[in-house]
Amino acid sequence: MRLRLKGRATARVGEDNENVVHINGAQSRAPETSGGQYSHIQPRGERPLNVVFNYNGHSWDAYEVLGLPAGSSPENVEKAYRESLKTVDAGSKSFLEAAYRAIVTEWKSFKASGG
Repeated sequence: MRLRLKGRATARVGEDNENVVHINGAQSRAPETSGGQYSHIQPRGERPLNVVFNYNGHSWDAYEVLGLPAGSSPENVEKAYRESLKTVDAGSKSFLEAAYRAIVTEWKSFKASGG
């Protein structure tokens, strides 16, 4: 799940053939997109809020596993992961690592997409 702007965003082709986004009556340019003019219009700057991963046949929220608020920065994730490793038994370390890896992977794809 990604952070969304408040209000309803719609896209249309402006008179000068540029995408225009309307958010609560305000008008601004849509971000550059690849493909057709309406394909995957997403505001830049969205960050990963919830990272869900599967472990032992169950779905888990990775931020919750590490005891962090949704969308915490990679620096805070690293710190929480290192501190959690010190307090759990050996059998739980792979669970924490799976949560940590899920968040790192999501942040890498977010950065690669221009976020």
